[in-house]
Amino acid sequence: MKFSTTKIAWRNLGRNRKRTGMALAAIALGIVGVLLYNGIMNGFMDILFDLVTGPLVGHIQIHAPGWRDERAIDLFVEDLQEVVTELRGCETVQTVAPRNYAPVLAAVEEDAFTAVVAGIDENAESGASGLLGAGVRDADEVGHRRRCRRDPHPRDTVHG
Repeated sequence: MKFSTTKIAWRNLGRNRKRTGMALAAIALGIVGVLLYNGIMNGFMDILFDLVTGPLVGHIQIHAPGWRDERAIDLFVEDLQEVVTELRGCETVQTVAPRNYAPVLAAVEEDAFTAVVAGIDENAESGASGLLGAGVRDADEVGHRRRCRRDPHPRDTVHG
């Protein structure tokens, strides 16, 4: 019985070739559409992941105990150089960039707002994945790039 059904189905495919071709084209178009959609969504997710774990946040952060609660500048990782050296020795670690975050109160004329100042290691941050990006070597150049983006403003001043 199964053989006869398969035989009849195969024979019917050949009877109306136009309908068969359209059905095959529709199936192929659907498969291509699903593959394109999956590729675009995977690329989008990769971009989102890179944006979230990009230069400012990173994939992993190491903080002193209690820093997340207080975010105080006097809470820092003890023996930082040893920790950095040990991390750089791991073959799965691509980059290590020590940073010091400090909450500040900034004021321009009468308006005040809170901000975070990040102290960075220029050598560690000058790579393509660092805050300074590829080709930037010092803070003066970062300040120059920032000032050139728009009209000068007191907040744009970077002291090297």
